[in-house]
Amino acid sequence: ATQASAFELYNENDVEASVNFFGQANGGAVLRSPGDASYGFTVPFARSKFSANWKDRADLNIQLDGAGGNVALLDMAVTLWPTDQIGVRMGRYKTSVSREYLIGGPNLPFVGRALLNSFVPRRRIGAETVGKFDLGGLKLDAQVGLFQPGNSRFGFDNPQGQLFNASVAARLPVGLEFHAGYAQHVFGDNARE
Repeated sequence: ATQASAFELYNENDVEASVNFFGQANGGAVLRSPGDASYGFTVPFARSKFSANWKDRADLNIQLDGAGGNVALLDMAVTLWPTDQIGVRMGRYKTSVSREYLIGGPNLPFVGRALLNSFVPRRRIGAETVGKFDLGGLKLDAQVGLFQPGNSRFGFDNPQGQLFNASVAARLPVGLEFHAGYAQHVFGDNARE
């Protein structure tokens, strides 16, 4: 399959908005003998994504999943860029521990993700500082943030701490890229010492 592309909804006066849809369906049949057959049809991947940008100073991304007949909110994040290099991202979105996990499913160069991605933190609610730097051909992307540690509900009477996340990616002028990511559970009792 080719990489996903977005349909432009609006592009005028420093405001851009786009939407994209991507789906995958599987069908199959097993024929054992005459009169003994089974067949099935599944939709393991069905996504829609809405993106908006204002003057390259604010981005909004919303992504829904519809696989299996249930609609679920995957991502809802806003990024504010007070400068060209430094921004702040807030909402529910993918953590940046794994660079490969940040590639959207419709844009993966392979059929599936690497097995290593089953060990990294997935989508979380949180906030992070992001940076993009161009140092004479060497491009650096960096993120540092705090996220809710899991999908369970918790409050101040049931503290679960935070997930600290940091990553940096360096792309050389020849196209080779190196990435390092780190995550750790911190402030487990939400107490200050």
